[in-house]
Amino acid sequence: MKGDEFIRDVIKKSVDSGNNLILEDDAKAVLKRYGVNVVEEQTAASPEQAALKAAETGFPVVLKGISADSSHKTEKGLVRVGLSNRKAVKQAAMDMEDNSGGKVERFLVQQMVTG
Repeated sequence: MKGDEFIRDVIKKSVDSGNNLILEDDAKAVLKRYGVNVVEEQTAASPEQAALKAAETGFPVVLKGISADSSHKTEKGLVRVGLSNRKAVKQAAMDMEDNSGGKVERFLVQQMVTG
């Protein structure tokens, strides 16, 4: 079946991490393999890179901090919507790192979609 090895790798990564949690970007990659439409996103490793990716994506954007310790990102302050410039994205990413105790593994930058 299409993508079976990829899916096994995603699940193995989750189990091996000890969290038994499939992170959002990994889950979306699985869905996309099966033809499910998902919001396009870019992954960034740092606040600076998140700001660059946001500029490439086009403003406004949604920024999400990805952490294996936080399946409920909104409750943990790891989601910011409507960010309208690079400075706001970089600051939001830095705030997420600080508020999570440095547990943010990466950031997702998505174009703001309404409706």
